[in-house]
Amino acid sequence: MIEMVYRGTSKDGKGKERTGLPKNIRQIGDAGSDKRVYIEDYVITFLEKTGCAVLLGEVWQNENMKCLFADGAVEIAEGEQIYREMKQYFPGREVIGWAKKMEEPEEEPDEKLFDLHREQFPGEDRLLFLYDSEENASVFLTENTGIRKQSGYYIYYEKNEQMQSYMVKENEGQSVEAESKNQDGA
Repeated sequence: MIEMVYRGTSKDGKGKERTGLPKNIRQIGDAGSDKRVYIEDYVITFLEKTGCAVLLGEVWQNENMKCLFADGAVEIAEGEQIYREMKQYFPGREVIGWAKKMEEPEEEPDEKLFDLHREQFPGEDRLLFLYDSEENASVFLTENTGIRKQSGYYIYYEKNEQMQSYMVKENEGQSVEAESKNQDGA
């Protein structure tokens, strides 16, 4: 069992501590042996409604494995707005990569997209999450040799007040019934 200790700051400024990996997870594809990507369920829900977002979270490292946890996302608009919303809704989180909706995420992206990723998110272990409206996704991580496609990732389910608050703010003024796919006829 891998034990990692997480110390972060919640929205109310109080520290929270957790040991171990998330218990409630869903594995998509094959798990990596040296690097694993975990994306929180509210982040996935938010990405379904947006075309492009910065992924926020943290990276854990122990002797054998590196884990990237994306537990926040801010829609890409203008640069200053991203940092203002990060500071307001996701204190203590760092930019770990980005997500982009694609027509066909299973196909190999063109080199221009990888160039953009390396330019805007320099460094090792920066996440590129490509997805479509059919819940298909591809995950890429930067390495010293380039960009490598991961064989899978995890969706994890936890209480995530920061992401919930951000999603409520983003959905202000929108009718829940208008967004619903299955209208209630009652």
